[in-house]
Amino acid sequence: MMSIASNFDAPALQIAEDVQRFYADPLGFVKYAYPWGQPGMLEKHSGPDAWQRDFLIEVGAQVKQRAFDGSNPVAPIRTVTASGHGVGKSVKSAWLTHWIMSTRPGAKGTVSANTFTQLASKTWASIQTWGRLLINREWFQITAESMYFRGRKDSWAVTPQSCREETSENFAGQHAADSTSFYIFDEASAIPEKIFEVAEGGLTDGEPMIFLFGNPTRNTGKFQRVMFGVERERWTRFSIDSRNSKFANKALIAEWATDYGDDSDFFRVRVRGECPRSGSSQLIPSDVVEICRKTKATAYSGLPKILAVDVARFGDDRTVIGLRQGVTLSTPRKLLFPAKTRRGRGSCVCWTRAFPQFPSRITCELLVCFAG
Repeated sequence: MMSIASNFDAPALQIAEDVQRFYADPLGFVKYAYPWGQPGMLEKHSGPDAWQRDFLIEVGAQVKQRAFDGSNPVAPIRTVTASGHGVGKSVKSAWLTHWIMSTRPGAKGTVSANTFTQLASKTWASIQTWGRLLINREWFQITAESMYFRGRKDSWAVTPQSCREETSENFAGQHAADSTSFYIFDEASAIPEKIFEVAEGGLTDGEPMIFLFGNPTRNTGKFQRVMFGVERERWTRFSIDSRNSKFANKALIAEWATDYGDDSDFFRVRVRGECPRSGSSQLIPSDVVEICRKTKATAYSGLPKILAVDVARFGDDRTVIGLRQGVTLSTPRKLLFPAKTRRGRGSCVCWTRAFPQFPSRITCELLVCFAG
């Protein structure tokens, strides 16, 4: 891997050497790179919140585990964070962006959000704001269109991108075989599926990373699947309740609990960081469906048994006779009769011999009714 220090003259070497030590230590970088406790924006803050610390420690551990050597690709680092409002997700996006860009020469990244307003005024704005606080801010040019290492705009940069489905190809072609290709998606629950499909192509070489943050406003889609559903085993998942964050507005949360109830879908999504029980067009809540799937039905045992016949008509189809009781169906056997007895009353003798437990009159009447 290329050395950070090789990009600087003597006066700037000390900072470069310090930053280089945080390649696998994003928490150490965040604590070193910003002026915590000093006059200004961070005067009353000593460092990241507890959940943010846990997140950064986990990412650093995964970097060490993969031990990227600068040429042989490693498995992507995939993290997803579902949370309520006000826990510091956009701030985390800024820290990750600055850490990757500062410790990995040739890194290439894309930052996106559910809407252009969210991207421009919150996610990317946070990258710009915290960029002005960086100890190594002189390394980078940060504009509304990109953040890049001075003199290497095309090869060491991260850009904001709209997540409209029709612009999904803007997420393609991002590769950094000897560095890190990374994606950060803010409010990812509302980002179209196509965007994630295209972004997967940027995780095929180097030391790739993808980070998803958001309020779980939907109970379907990519964000739901990786956080709560069938794809969750491949992702490192974080669930943050706003009540446990030092940044969240506790007075407002108390009002929401009174107005909506702490088990309402509003409170689940906006505070607890959980999916809503019902989608916008969903009649039966998802948690009810999940409970029913795990419950063994027994009530049908008291329902009447219904004789059912599916008569073969052409080719090598088989005639099936069975018993249905509630949701269960048993088919004692499937029979293939000669063509001349496959239809009408001629098949009654065959059926009464095959199923002596059924009265012959009922069997024949059913066959006549169904077969004609």
